[in-house]
Amino acid sequence: MDKLAGVLDLEDLQQLPGRFQTIGDIMVMNLKPALLPHQEVIAKAILDLLPFIKTVYLHKGGITGQFRQPSEMYYVAGEQKSTVRHVENRVIFEFDIEKIMFSKGNIAERRYLPNLIKVGETIVDMFAGIGYFSLPIAVHARPARIYAIEINPAAFDFLVKNIALNGVGDVVHPILGDCASIVTDLAQNGVIADRVIMGVFPAPKDYLPGALLLAKPGGGTIIHYEGVVERQDVAPLFQDVVGACEQAGRQVQLREHRIVKSYGPFKYHAVLDCEIL
Repeated sequence: MDKLAGVLDLEDLQQLPGRFQTIGDIMVMNLKPALLPHQEVIAKAILDLLPFIKTVYLHKGGITGQFRQPSEMYYVAGEQKSTVRHVENRVIFEFDIEKIMFSKGNIAERRYLPNLIKVGETIVDMFAGIGYFSLPIAVHARPARIYAIEINPAAFDFLVKNIALNGVGDVVHPILGDCASIVTDLAQNGVIADRVIMGVFPAPKDYLPGALLLAKPGGGTIIHYEGVVERQDVAPLFQDVVGACEQAGRQVQLREHRIVKSYGPFKYHAVLDCEIL
């Protein structure tokens, strides 16, 4: 506000955002409609105030489509680039912010999940993206194998690159395609998972039967199932898993649940750790 005093009027100054998101050396702004005509002035002020920021983008849309791509992401000022290398908890993520979603709000879950992994586990990450969960697990835990499945070709290319950047090619096996069919192929080829990660929005209910194909016959496989709940009540979300297990002739126990972040008024992003019996 001090930097732009005399450039913007008082009403516009009071509408400046109180927070921002940085990914690597790129800042992503969200501005109220009244400030959109001043986006370049605001972006240049940010570059002057924060030398570690090299590029400023404006995000006016949300996340759309099967490939979960950011919509209406616009370059505003600074170095004209969209590919960024972001380091989080000693894990390198490289991706194109115009094509790939990256939620910094999920950092706690990305840090927590590797702590659950036992030595020698076989893990199937059904919606791997650029390696959101596969990479932290491979870097910080000691699984035997992670099958990282991703349908978006752009995300898959960065997944392959990130596996190499983090030096975990001996652990993470990337697979391009629809996990609905790939998990069936894995099961038919004898793959049995200690853990299945289903980290995608909205809750991937239709993919639960495929995940159950990978469950140990005697029980013990953990499915990490995500979705949105109201007022932190995870019971309806857990019913997705209960229903799929009933159809498959299996039982399930909810071992733990976590509220990751707020997702809107009275709505929350939740993760369920479900043990298949």
